[in-house]
Amino acid sequence: MTLKVLHITISPAWQAEMRADFEAIQAGQSTTVYGLSFTSVGLFFSKLTENRWNLVSRLLGQPPMSIRGIARFLKREQRRVFDDVKVLGELGLLEKNAENLWFCPYDDVHIDMHLAAA
Repeated sequence: MTLKVLHITISPAWQAEMRADFEAIQAGQSTTVYGLSFTSVGLFFSKLTENRWNLVSRLLGQPPMSIRGIARFLKREQRRVFDDVKVLGELGLLEKNAENLWFCPYDDVHIDMHLAAA
């Protein structure tokens, strides 16, 4: 079985960091790595709010669901879930299957945030 891993970075130098990570993982186990990068912490938090992050983490390993099903599962308002799923779909954190049901396609999500003195 091949694991699907999403590596999220928050760094202006994300390209070099991602390349090194991909090389290290590809040399090891059977893993497919996908990347999502933000150039600033502000941009990251504007897209991945607490509710959106909770939605992704709760959908990891769950079967595909409708927006209504996700809202029930999370005990949240359907309209707000719809808005969050739309953003997460645009980012690639959620996908839709042939039946128009949403799911998280990853087995593991890793976030790498770098802070350095100016």
